[in-house]
Amino acid sequence: MLFRSTVKALGALLDKIGPAIVVVHSQSGAYGLDLIRQHADKVRAFVDVEGSCGPLSADDVSKSFRNVPTLIVFGDYTEGSTGPNNDERRKLCNASVAAINGAGGTAKFMHLPTLGIKGNGHMMMMDTNNLQIADLIIDWLGQSTAVAKN
Repeated sequence: MLFRSTVKALGALLDKIGPAIVVVHSQSGAYGLDLIRQHADKVRAFVDVEGSCGPLSADDVSKSFRNVPTLIVFGDYTEGSTGPNNDERRKLCNASVAAINGAGGTAKFMHLPTLGIKGNGHMMMMDTNNLQIADLIIDWLGQSTAVAKN
C-alpha cells in the first residue's frame, strides 16, 4: 500500500510542477520505475543510483522507457556481493539499458570502476569524490536531454 501511495504522490507532484528529471537511489529505484510506467510524459530524464532497474517488460520499454533518457550509476563493491546490490542486480540493470537502447531509446549504464573511479560505496553521494560523480551525472543529463528535445 505504501508503495502505491508513494508513486501516486510522486505522480501528483509531477502534475503540479510539470515535467522533471527524476533521481532515485537504492530502494526508491522501484518507485521511479513505476512513476515512469504511469507518467513517462512528465519525466524528462531518469537517474537511478544503485537502485532497482527492472525487470522491464517489452511493453514497458515500448510504451514508456524508450521515451525517457535513463542513466544507471553503480560504484564499487557490487561484484560478488551477497547483498541486494549484487551481480544479479547489475546484470538486470545492464539488461534494462540494452532493452531501452534496442527499442530506440537512450540509456546508459555508468559503472564507475570501469571509468577509473574507484572506492565508491552504496552512498556515493556522501563519498569524498561526490562532486566528481555529480559532474558525470550532470554532463550526461546535458547531453541526453538535449538529444531528447530534438
